[in-house]
Amino acid sequence: MKVKDTMTKSLLCLAVFILFLFASLFYTGTIDYRSSFSLFDSPLIKAKPCFTEQDPLKVYVYNLEMKYNVGFLKGSHYNAPPVTIETLPKWPKYTGLRKQHSVEYWMLASLLYASDDENGRTREAVRVLDPESAHVFFVPFFSSLSYNTYYRHGNDSEVKFDDQLQVIFLSYMFSLLNLRS
Repeated sequence: MKVKDTMTKSLLCLAVFILFLFASLFYTGTIDYRSSFSLFDSPLIKAKPCFTEQDPLKVYVYNLEMKYNVGFLKGSHYNAPPVTIETLPKWPKYTGLRKQHSVEYWMLASLLYASDDENGRTREAVRVLDPESAHVFFVPFFSSLSYNTYYRHGNDSEVKFDDQLQVIFLSYMFSLLNLRS
């Protein structure tokens, strides 16, 4: 009798484990492994822009379609004209593993804002529209977020889409470089 009870309990545990294993394999890629703990909330809501008394760093930002940058936050394959401060989506509150890619977003968001505040102070880095006057260039292609968006599912069509997206982007950038030389 004891052996039978032990076997029944063991088989029940094994069945629950196998059920959990199949369920987790089925839902991988659709579950957002984000933290909902307030300890990990970003203090960026309270962030203030940096201002300088010296000449700011002049940054030329390439106008890329949203499919190369913030479109990843709206879902895969999202596309729209280049992002502006009016069309910039808010950074999602619960981003889970995507937090590691937020630097790209915040750099772009900072450069999209006006260069002066209401008191006339100048930011440390400002966007310029003339590439000849720029000190540096910023290409807002969120490659790491692209990789994370399309490769995490392991779906061959999504992996191919990411590869194609990066090839199209590189072709576009090389064509711009060839035009300048």
